[in-house]
Amino acid sequence: MVRVEEYQKFGVWWERCLKPYSARFSSPSFVTIACRSAGELELDTVIHLMKWPESSQNTVRGAKHRELDILVHAQERLSSAKPHKILESKIKVTYLRVDEQQHATPLSTIRYDYDREPRPGHPVYHFHCDNDPISEDLFPDSCRYKKLEAQTKGPCFPFRVPTPHMCLCNVLIGLVADHLPLDNFKGLWDTIESNGWTPPLAEHCDLWNLARANKNPRILYNWQWYFWPAPLVNKA
Repeated sequence: MVRVEEYQKFGVWWERCLKPYSARFSSPSFVTIACRSAGELELDTVIHLMKWPESSQNTVRGAKHRELDILVHAQERLSSAKPHKILESKIKVTYLRVDEQQHATPLSTIRYDYDREPRPGHPVYHFHCDNDPISEDLFPDSCRYKKLEAQTKGPCFPFRVPTPHMCLCNVLIGLVADHLPLDNFKGLWDTIESNGWTPPLAEHCDLWNLARANKNPRILYNWQWYFWPAPLVNKA
């Protein structure tokens, strides 16, 4: 196994900020990163968030709130050379409602994508709806439900919404912001900011980060998040 410092640091801070909320992992630690081939590392892990509040807006102390289970399946490839670069990132998030009998019903699934070789008309970073929830086969027996209901497959059009760079760490930060009390999010935010931490960047991050928006506000426009390979641009 390989130690990627940015992930290890984040894992410690993230788990610390969760208390008293629960998380289980399909790997022995927060993330287990293996050598894939010469020059590449591979991350493949499932994180199970149990009985999280449905919304951070409904977490007043002592108040009864609705709860969700959330499954996160992260598959990422990184360069082994430092500083590590993310070559590919597929993060699937499934939200489930679980009743008292431990019967789980998928509510919705989304997927965040990044590919090192973006296609024309394809946002460099994006998310889209997904009709296939995370398979129960991917996580340990201790995380299994008594029954995982089949998801009713309604229409799910393949539209893609451009996003910032959403690797595993960024997705987990968003889940804390969406679901846990604001004190939890503030603790995580303050720790990240005070330590000057950033996750491993993707190859195209320098083109699309918000810091450049100070010099070129157009970077915030939707169409600025699409990438056109150089040969195609030259032909135009």
